[in-house]
Amino acid sequence: MQPDGTGTWTLSKQLVKGLSPFVLEGLHQSAWFEASDRKIFVSPDQFPGSYVQGFIGGCTLEGEGRCFHIYPIIKIYKSGVLGVVLRMFSPDRDVDLTQYIREYRNAHMHQFDHVLAPIGFVKAVMRKDVDNEERPPVVSWWNRGRIKRTFSTLIDQVACDMKDGDFSFKVAPLFARGITPSLSKSKKAAFLPTASQERGYTMGEVAAAVISTVAYALGRQGRFTGRRIPLTRGSYWIGRPQIYITRHSNQQETASEDRESHGVAMGCILAGVMADSEQQALAFLPQSARSFEDYGLYVTREATLVAWSKTGLRRAAKFADANSGHLVYEQHAVVEAMDYGYVMRRRALELALSARTLEQALQAQQELVEQERMLGDASPFGELQSLLRIGWERMGMNDLRTLITEALQIRSQSAAAQETHRTQGLRFLIMVVLGWFAAVGIADQFVKPLWKWRSCPLPTDPNLASLVTWATASCLVVLVILVVWAIHAIRKR
Repeated sequence: MQPDGTGTWTLSKQLVKGLSPFVLEGLHQSAWFEASDRKIFVSPDQFPGSYVQGFIGGCTLEGEGRCFHIYPIIKIYKSGVLGVVLRMFSPDRDVDLTQYIREYRNAHMHQFDHVLAPIGFVKAVMRKDVDNEERPPVVSWWNRGRIKRTFSTLIDQVACDMKDGDFSFKVAPLFARGITPSLSKSKKAAFLPTASQERGYTMGEVAAAVISTVAYALGRQGRFTGRRIPLTRGSYWIGRPQIYITRHSNQQETASEDRESHGVAMGCILAGVMADSEQQALAFLPQSARSFEDYGLYVTREATLVAWSKTGLRRAAKFADANSGHLVYEQHAVVEAMDYGYVMRRRALELALSARTLEQALQAQQELVEQERMLGDASPFGELQSLLRIGWERMGMNDLRTLITEALQIRSQSAAAQETHRTQGLRFLIMVVLGWFAAVGIADQFVKPLWKWRSCPLPTDPNLASLVTWATASCLVVLVILVVWAIHAIRKR
């Protein structure tokens, strides 16, 4: 593999032997993504940065007369950003626009009665749920391992085979409507129907299960309880559909002509709803961020659409992939970089809003400057750099930058005011302490002679007399400090 992303990947027979078709497909896709990153970005280790990618396997979602097969892909960046892709293929038949928007564009809105997932992932979710169950420490220490083994056995018993094209998986229920795993001691009571959730499950809940399970797997082991403590998650996450249309009716030669002929349909797809008029639909369709005519790339805050033209299909034919990956993987790397840059900017906003000290505010400002440097030099190709910049602008990066700048100004002023307040408090404390030390000299040089001059009675015991004069001097010192402090506060107001 060359630095520019060209080259070939070769797998030895010893490595390929015994691997399932899905594992080989995962290796193939990883090679595509690695090559795309090296080709598109100046330094992939800098931006988008090093990452680990994992393929969970096929999941089946059933309910409301629908049956979808999705393939979750996890990408964990070194920076701490977690990306979850729920990949879904279009059906092997013609679909009209209305049905496409209702069934596939808005698939995340559907509710499903059953979700089947590979047993390895289901067991990982089970272990996470068992560890998160609140139990007394002694009971937890004795029963947690036994409960995990019991559920693992039950998952194996209810597992079944699922085949989707060339891929086959061993799957088990991840979610089932009206069925909730119970931590009962009885094995038979482990999957009794309950009324815990009468509504269906959504793709968002599948993504949430993946995120929480990854946070659990990457957490640290408890020292005494034996429970794994998951990583702390940030307060922001977003789900944005990435839509890739490679072939459609009346497809045009160029991306511009395709937009002219099918702009209304593209606007409806981006909006996720059938518009009432052409003008309304076109209002949802921005200009293509791509400068060339091989495909159009349309970016909004809510979704991203890639629509290929006939010219682009012919040019990409020499890189043909069995699953049309040559029309998706490189574009997916670009769109994923957009999402990653946007999430990193949201992270900078969280740091700015959570800054409590001047040092933390400066750290957030430094991260913002570093992000500006990386994003400004992400790609060596001017067209791709322009594409990324346009995409980030439409996703609202400029608004985020303004919010971060304002938040940093407010936090810096607040932190400076707090530092000033703490400094004044420390100054007052130092004045009091030094005043008490000075009270000894004041007692001997001022209070005692004054006391004798006024013929005031003093205790006959010399030690007690010294204490009385010292206490009187201390009160005078504190009184003077309070008067000075009050005058300073009044002038400050």
